[in-house]
Amino acid sequence: MHVDFYGKTERNLRKVTQKYGVKFEHPSFEQKRRLVQQLCDIAATKGITLYSCCDDTLISDGVKLLQIMDHEL
Repeated sequence: MHVDFYGKTERNLRKVTQKYGVKFEHPSFEQKRRLVQQLCDIAATKGITLYSCCDDTLISDGVKLLQIMDHEL
């Protein structure tokens, strides 16, 4: 899967890196998967349902698909 990040966001993150030394990286799919699993574990203890609207590869038992557009239009 290819993800395009917004140019303005990229520029702003570079400014933060230059000013504060905070570095940002694009997580790998495996890193995303582990983070989503951690969030699912936390959400389950709070009775919260997680939804994903932009990355179908992260859909799992603990993450439901959320459609933000009506595809029949």
